[in-house]
Parts: sequence; C-alpha cells; structure tokens
Amino acid sequence: MTELVVHPAASPLRGVIAAPAGATTLQLALTCAAVAAPGARSTLETRGCPPLPVIATLRALGVDIVPSERELTVTGVGLDGLKAGTAPGPLEPMVLGAVLGLLAPRPEVTTLHAEMGRMALYASSAARALRQRGAQVEGELDPRRPGWLGPPWVVGPAPAPMSEVQLELAPHESAAKAATLTSGLLALGDTFIHEPVVSDDRLERMLSTMGVDIETLGPMLRLSPPPAPLEPLGGPGPGDAGLAVLMLAAAASTEGRIGLRGVGVSRSRSGWLEGLRDAGAPIGLEGGHDRWGEPVADVHLAGRPERALRVAGERGHRAGVPLPALAALAAYAPGESMLADMPLSDPAQLPQTLRLLQAFGIAVRPIERGLAVMGGRPRAATVDSGGDPALAMAAAVLALGAEAPSRITGAEVIGLSFPRFVGYLRGLGAKVDVNPDPPAPTS
Repeated sequence: MTELVVHPAASPLRGVIAAPAGATTLQLALTCAAVAAPGARSTLETRGCPPLPVIATLRALGVDIVPSERELTVTGVGLDGLKAGTAPGPLEPMVLGAVLGLLAPRPEVTTLHAEMGRMALYASSAARALRQRGAQVEGELDPRRPGWLGPPWVVGPAPAPMSEVQLELAPHESAAKAATLTSGLLALGDTFIHEPVVSDDRLERMLSTMGVDIETLGPMLRLSPPPAPLEPLGGPGPGDAGLAVLMLAAAASTEGRIGLRGVGVSRSRSGWLEGLRDAGAPIGLEGGHDRWGEPVADVHLAGRPERALRVAGERGHRAGVPLPALAALAAYAPGESMLADMPLSDPAQLPQTLRLLQAFGIAVRPIERGLAVMGGRPRAATVDSGGDPALAMAAAVLALGAEAPSRITGAEVIGLSFPRFVGYLRGLGAKVDVNPDPPAPTS
C-alpha cells in the first residue's frame, strides 16, 4: 500500500502542463480503432497513459495492439472481425457498453469475465438496451441488488441481424448509450436515441471522425450503419477535464496560476467550465481545434472563484468531471456551492466524497442527488482512498490548503487513472512525499 504525505503549499503554485487523455477516452478510442478497416493502423498517443484494462479484452478478441513508450498502435479487424471466445471484461461503464454492443450482433457466443461488482449496474443497463433490438445478453443475478447483472456476461448468439431501434434513455445511462451506438454499426437500419438532456458524446464524435454518419439535434441522435469500412484514428486525444479541474483546484488552494494545454471542452462535458465562469473565476481559454472529433482548448486559472459554484440540474448532467474533483475546487470557493445531478463512476462515490470533505473539516451537507459544499480552509487529515483514484487525488488537492501535512493511504490507485499526478503537483511547486510501504498505525 502506498501513502502520500502532502505538505501545505509554501507559495502559490505556478506552471503549464499538457493534459493527457483520460483512461475512459483512451479505452473508447482503442475500442473504436479495433474495428477500423481490416489492416488499418491507428496510432494513438498515450503520454501519461494509465494501465488500460480494455487492451487485454481486445487482444483476447483477436485485436493486435503494440505498445511503445508514447504510443499504442492498433490494427483494425473490421466491424465483424472480432473473434468469439472468452475475454476479461472492461472496467469502465462506457467502454463495457461499447464492447457489448460490438459483440451483440455476432452469430457466436462470447463470454466476458470481471471481478468489479459495480460494473453489474452498467451491464444491466446495456443489456436492457441491446435486448430491445433482439440481442442476447445474460449474466449473474444478485438477489441483494435487483436488476443488477453481474459477470460473467454471456453475449450472443444474435438470433438475426440487429434491427432498427428507437430508444429513449434516462440521464447517465452511458453504458446503454454506448452499447446502442456500437450495435448500430452492424444493424440493418438506423439507430435513434432520445435523451432528456445532452450527455457525454465522446463515442459518437470518435465514430463520426472514422466515417460513421451521425446526426444530432439537441438530445436527439441518429446513427446510420456505415456503407464502407471505418477509417483509423490517430494522434493525441482530448486532454482529460477531470485532471484539469484537479489542477485548477490546486491553483485555487494557493491563489496560484496554472495552465493546461489541450483540454477537451465539448459542450456535453463542459458543465464544470460553465460553473467556474458563472462563479467569477479568473479563467481563460485559448486556441481551439479538434482531437478525435472533440474540441479542445488551453485553459488557464489565476486565483480563486469570486462566488460559490452552481453545477446542478442540466449543467450537472454535463459536468464532465468526477464529483470529488469538483468538490475539491468548491472547497476553495466562497459561500455554499451546489453540486448535484452529476454522473458517478460508482453509486458509493457521493457518500465517500461527503466523508472526505468532512475529514478535512469542510462543512458539507447532502442535498437531493448531490452535495452542498461550504468553502473554507481545509484542516490536516489522514484519509484512505477507498480504492477510488478520484477521491485520492481530490484529497491531495485539499491537503495543499491545510495548515499541516496530510496523509493519504491507498494512494497507489492514482496510477490507475493518472500515473503522473504526483509529478505534475511537484512540477507546479507542491511538496509531496511518497511512501511505498508506510508503517502500520499503532494502536
């Protein structure tokens, strides 16, 4: 177990860093690149890349993926080229949905194994969507959690070609949306999706870049099966907004000045940015071009927001960042910030974030579907990550503003999300000690 000792910042943090693509974005790109035209090579930049579980999944399904120091090269097998068999299941909701959708139209049976229980919630959502177009997806039922579909997940065989479908989704059904989109690539007709609010659109932007005809009008979306093989992807992806918000919170903790290059700013995931602007944060955006179909910009923050943050309702659905990251930033904003209706990587993340803020002495109370966070100076604390990288990184940012060093145990999970996170903080001027084998606490 790894422990971080984060010391209070002695001076304002300053610097500019390049925001790497997040784990979910990279895994979606790998999944899309895997079904590009047979033999087509996609070369994806992976600076600061965390371990990507979907690589093992795709390799087991017959996809050739060659890593190098800064890149991953993926050789496409075509939309119908994935091999049947047994594979480890992806561990991100959207990625799991995308893989299930690609496997659903196949005439053979494929089995995906996994150990993470939280994926059962998202597998259930994806399975319900796929069954509406005739697919077969089965799993283990949990009597303690009605409706959850646990691993192993058995997909196929498809009784017939996938049919046209019109699907209405609830907010935050990211796995169901991804499964519906990818299954539509081999369907006989169009795929129509209606959502009550605009949701995460990374997958459809990637597919559009690869040549898939996708039309959107607000929360309405139509995908047509591609008439030709998909084109490869390449280059760097959009920088992760979650890491950007954590770094901006680090700037706010010391009233420093921090910039991040190449951050994804798609409207479907920019509720955090709108919240900062409305709060009077000294934030600026420069440049603007697309990476993997998503607009990116260089983001700079100098100081703290002037008012409390409001990221809730429709804006909360489009927050685009983990709740712990935005909560850490809210702790440095004056007044009571409202954070609600945000997508969660795990249902437990909301109460865990509440407890994290309380451990650092931040006044926080639960509200409907979220938290109300009263800004104030954090106190030193000793906390555990609980196995959630977002919680561990948020704790590190809160510790920067405390009056004494704080300790974060279980910090090795940060490597599953942003292996260079500690290096980034140090490069900006923070003092962070890493203890790979901390002593056991005394009784």
